[in-house]
Amino acid sequence: MTQAEPMVLYHGTSDASARELMQYGWAPERGRSGGQCGQARYLYLTTTSDNAQWYASEKMVGVVLKVEVDRSQLRVDPEDGVGETIEEEMNCPNGFPGNLVCVTALSPESFSFLATADPTPEMT
Repeated sequence: MTQAEPMVLYHGTSDASARELMQYGWAPERGRSGGQCGQARYLYLTTTSDNAQWYASEKMVGVVLKVEVDRSQLRVDPEDGVGETIEEEMNCPNGFPGNLVCVTALSPESFSFLATADPTPEMT
């Protein structure tokens, strides 16, 4: 039996939180709640870097992290998810990004820097 490849998802956050995640990793309830009043027991992830960048820019200046995570660590985001299953959420219709949460600890090696978010996102 071979080990499954980790999935790559994205997390938009502040610069300070990104540095903490890359140095210490993440564990449920260890961190503070997210900028959009998310629950500390979840690390909020999305299937597209653009969606993560939107969340990061909500903090005025933020970054996007690539996050390598195993499917078994994921659940559909209870606040923003639309799918019944992880597979449905990953393949949202009409090109919408999927919204998932990680529910188990991640090591610092799970995180890598992707981009700095635009502090003034365009409104469409």
